[in-house]
Amino acid sequence: MCCQRQLPRTFAVSAGTVTCRALPLRPRSARQPRLQSTRPRSAKFAPGMPTAAGASKTCCCRFSDMPVWGLIQARMGSSRLPGKVMMPLAGHPLVWHIAKRLHTMPGLAGIVLATTTDPRNDPMVEFMKGEGATVTRSPYEDDIADRLCRALDATGADTFVKVNADCPLFDPDLAQELLAKFQAANADFATNKLTPSYPLGYSLEIIGARAIRWCDEHLTEGSDREMMIKWIMDHAGDFTVAAMQSPVDLSSLNLTVDTPADYELMSQIFSALFVPGTHFGLAKVVDYLSVEKVAAGVP
Repeated sequence: MCCQRQLPRTFAVSAGTVTCRALPLRPRSARQPRLQSTRPRSAKFAPGMPTAAGASKTCCCRFSDMPVWGLIQARMGSSRLPGKVMMPLAGHPLVWHIAKRLHTMPGLAGIVLATTTDPRNDPMVEFMKGEGATVTRSPYEDDIADRLCRALDATGADTFVKVNADCPLFDPDLAQELLAKFQAANADFATNKLTPSYPLGYSLEIIGARAIRWCDEHLTEGSDREMMIKWIMDHAGDFTVAAMQSPVDLSSLNLTVDTPADYELMSQIFSALFVPGTHFGLAKVVDYLSVEKVAAGVP
């Protein structure tokens, strides 16, 4: 019997019960990205999705002891700032700062780097292996659904706290708050982006294994597989989604690293605020930018 949970409108509830239907997945060796699925395009997400390769479940419960992993989505082939993932901030590669911030979240089972087989990623891969991270590599450059599924296969994770590699200011305290909402709602996905209120660079995405595997199985268009998170947000009514919003609208502030100018600003921020063994949060960054008048549009 399935546990009680708040369900999207698309699920039918009768006499206080919910029928959960597990969708069988093809083995990974039989799956190729961007091929037409054998299921109809109109298929809806259903609870009871498999949470590990080959392990189909009919109960939609997610238990507190199921592993939560940090996932860094990264590659070195940025068109506007190649190699940014390994560029130094306060003496350490950008990706190192993301990993260290993830490590401060209590209860994470580990960190996985989800990248591709492009040889340009080799230095990043070797560095992250040296830092103790699990690494998975997809041969498909633009297929995020495939990357995340490979990370599931390698880790057995039930949930990923997902961070893009252009976000060295990832805030683990905010992520912990969102993770609590995700777990309390027994959600499939959680984010602070449904109503933009946080700066670019502070976006949070927490996603469960069921939703990842469903997307990998059902999304057939290349653009949907590449923008899998956007697809989920665009179809939020078909999932159980937890959300978080900033009390102050900071959405006009850009704190990602996507261009040389972004990197210059981020270098200034880390030079001023980074202290080994600690992490500085959003409030300190906003205070610094306000005092230094480095960025325009700070509330």
